[in-house]
Amino acid sequence: MDDPFSELESDNDPIMVAARLSKMTIQQHEATQSKLDEWRHASGTLPAEPTSPIRPTSRQPLGIMVLGKTGDGKSSLLNDILGRQVFVQKASLRSQTKTIEEREGFWAPLRPYLHGKDTFGCHVCVYDTPGFGDSDHQDELFIPLIQDRIQALSQHVPPKLHCFLMVFKITST
Repeated sequence: MDDPFSELESDNDPIMVAARLSKMTIQQHEATQSKLDEWRHASGTLPAEPTSPIRPTSRQPLGIMVLGKTGDGKSSLLNDILGRQVFVQKASLRSQTKTIEEREGFWAPLRPYLHGKDTFGCHVCVYDTPGFGDSDHQDELFIPLIQDRIQALSQHVPPKLHCFLMVFKITST
């Protein structure tokens, strides 16, 4: 089935793709990726030269750092990702997180919906950071702390930090 328009919308849903990929062997994944790259190159949507981003392996956790203003829900988001309460969370103008806290766990986003089925997900190492703009005006203290940690995690081989999540509170006012 080489016709890209014959796919269902759910075939491209990131969570469904992750579920399918979690059941593939490495060889199956490489073959599928090769076919996708050929199709994209033929359609002109990708450059001709291959790219090989650094990806976490099944043995190496996906490193995620959250950044955002104080009280916007960084710790709450990480608790949701880990599926348990590990970070102190409180709606406040004063930063509850004073240092960069690190925790490891297994992120299984569909666990509540897959009763009796195999759980898919990935190992994660999450980094909770102090918030910006707290009422104690501690940005001068926190920003260098965060910069140093980002630099240290990025210099690891393989890198321990793979992505940043920017957290923003959405309000109606």
